[in-house]
Amino acid sequence: MWLSVTLITVGAFQALALTTVMPAVADELNGYALYALTMGAPLATHVISTTIGGKWVDARGPYIPTITGCSLAALGLVVAGIARHMEVVAIGRAIMGLGTGMLMVALYAMVGSHVPANKQPKFFAIFAAAWVVPSMFGPFFAGWVAERYSWRVVFLAVVPILLIAVLAMIPILKPLPRKHESIWKDKNAYRLVLIATGAGGGAALMQIVVSQRSIVAGVIFVVLAALVFYLLKQLLPVGTLSARRNEVGAAIATRMWINAPIVATEAFLPLMLVEIHDWTKKTAGIVLTIGGISWALGSYVQGKIADPQKRHRLPIMGGILSTIGIAIAAISAFPWAPPILTAFAWLLAGAGVGLTLPAMSVVALGSTPKSEHGQISASLQIVDGIGAALAIGVVGFFQMIPYIVGDHQAQGNPFVPGLLFMAALAALSTYTATRVPKLTGPDSIDSTTPRR
Repeated sequence: MWLSVTLITVGAFQALALTTVMPAVADELNGYALYALTMGAPLATHVISTTIGGKWVDARGPYIPTITGCSLAALGLVVAGIARHMEVVAIGRAIMGLGTGMLMVALYAMVGSHVPANKQPKFFAIFAAAWVVPSMFGPFFAGWVAERYSWRVVFLAVVPILLIAVLAMIPILKPLPRKHESIWKDKNAYRLVLIATGAGGGAALMQIVVSQRSIVAGVIFVVLAALVFYLLKQLLPVGTLSARRNEVGAAIATRMWINAPIVATEAFLPLMLVEIHDWTKKTAGIVLTIGGISWALGSYVQGKIADPQKRHRLPIMGGILSTIGIAIAAISAFPWAPPILTAFAWLLAGAGVGLTLPAMSVVALGSTPKSEHGQISASLQIVDGIGAALAIGVVGFFQMIPYIVGDHQAQGNPFVPGLLFMAALAALSTYTATRVPKLTGPDSIDSTTPRR
């Protein structure tokens, strides 16, 4: 368990710290036009590696996918850390997405297959608690390092830890049961990988398009978004995007509709505080710290709740808190608003997503046979990646609007409309949460089989 927590902790530091220093990266490399691409690239590639990783875990076990995921994440950090151009930073971040996607699928599948059902909520709560230390110190420390030394140190410092984790995981993972099935035993596997590649590529193109600032780019963005959404539907269990009542897809949909707006809003919060309120990069990171701590606390609370009826209400409460939090964050983006309002907003939003995400992981795995835990874990990670990439692209699209309507000086606030739209997406999660299947106890595990 401790190595899994270590990997989650490293991933948390990487996510929060790199988000904090991205304004510094864009400033040094003159890459503000590619900011959305750099933030969205790892989320876009995430879907490709999770699709392959899910098949890989089900066919061969978690050993090789875990090692491969750690190695790719380390490689991506090196590429981004030594980059001299923003485009190369985006490539490095894309490689990181390939690694973290595969790694998370393997970790989630291991929990679903090797941890008793009644202990899974606490286990996922421990995963979330692994965000606490990085949340407390990561963003502030990363901002301090970027201002005192260089943002490159933030990228490269994580690499040795990942390499040590890879070496430590080998003797622990080797004894786990392994299968010897072919990943490509049917044509559907090839089809899913092609669809995932198309969805990930389309999501990456969306981030490029929003940097072009023109009517044509706006039209292309809308077409790409529709295409990615259509391909996403093909990758998920039937009924996911419609949140079909009492089926596993409703839990996956709820996870997407709360995670995507949270990640997209968080990606732009440091930039908003620096540009609108003149905060330093170090100080802006404190907001992410507050959100990360409340996220972990929310997850801890859900792990302590055993009553099925109360657990069923958790994602509804979480959706409400996150909706209110993001809406307040949108208001705090106005120059006249006190920026401390952003901290309060992210306190609420973090608690909301903490109550919801682990609970939806438990429901999704608990409603699925163990033989399909790799695929369901992949579905959970796919909606995390593509959903968030779509949401980041949408925020970038709203920043295009002043140019599209002819205001080339981009007068007005570029953040408020996109963040308000994110609040609306979070509100959607409160509806899908009412359709999630109820788990009444360990006997309900494996009782339903999702149909793709």
